[in-house]
Formats: sequence, C-alpha cells, structure tokens
Amino acid sequence: MKDLFQGLWTYTQTALATSFYNGIGGRLFLEYAPEGTQFPYAVYSLDSNIHDWQFKTDYEESLITVHIFSDDEDGSEVMDLEKKARDAFDEANFSVSNHTLLKFRFDNEWLTLYPDMIPNKEIWQYSLQYRALLRKST
Repeated sequence: MKDLFQGLWTYTQTALATSFYNGIGGRLFLEYAPEGTQFPYAVYSLDSNIHDWQFKTDYEESLITVHIFSDDEDGSEVMDLEKKARDAFDEANFSVSNHTLLKFRFDNEWLTLYPDMIPNKEIWQYSLQYRALLRKST
C-alpha cells in the first residue's frame, strides 16, 4: 500500500491535480488531519485491499477514499472542491512503484454535514471513493 499512497501523493503535486491541491491549500493528509488544521483540507484513506493471483501474476484491488472537509456555511466550497477532485482523479493514470496501475476508477460518493463536530461551527464532508487495480511488477 505504501507504493500506491506514494504514487497518489506524487500525482497530487502534478499539473493534472493542481486545481484540487491548491483548492485545499496543499492540506492533504493520510488517514487524519492534525488537530487545528485550517479548512478546507482533505484526507485520503484505505478502505480495503484485496490480493488476487492469476497464474504467476499478482494483482491488488484497493478502495481508496478521499474525504474533503470544509467549514463553509452553505456547503458550496466542499462541492466546488468535489468537482476539482473529480477532474483530477477520475480515471487518473499515475506511476506506482513496483506496480502497473491498470485502473483508478470513481466508485462512490457521499455528502455529510456534521453540525456539532466543532462548537458553533458546521463541518461539511464530501467523500469520494475510488477503486484502484494494480498489477505487481515481476
């Protein structure tokens, strides 16, 4: 998984993902954001990783979720960032060490409002789930 996460992180630094990365102010974290992180920001995480073998070829199928957080009152900021994330990641093609990325496909999305996460502040979360199919290099 380290190879996939490193490839995804490196991809966010490219021109193809600049609009999203700049939109979150470069605040992209693995699994969780440090306490007090300025909004907006994004967190990516691994939901599952399934290994498969066909003859002598190893495959991995991973579900990765990108969670975008905003404290914008009407949710418009998080929805704008969702569009930028979709533009950046839908069918993305990036390098993954020791693997060939066969597909990085949009799978699912959901919007959540947390009215009490921070006192006197509503937090919007837009989550985008992607399915990555990797073939391990021999």
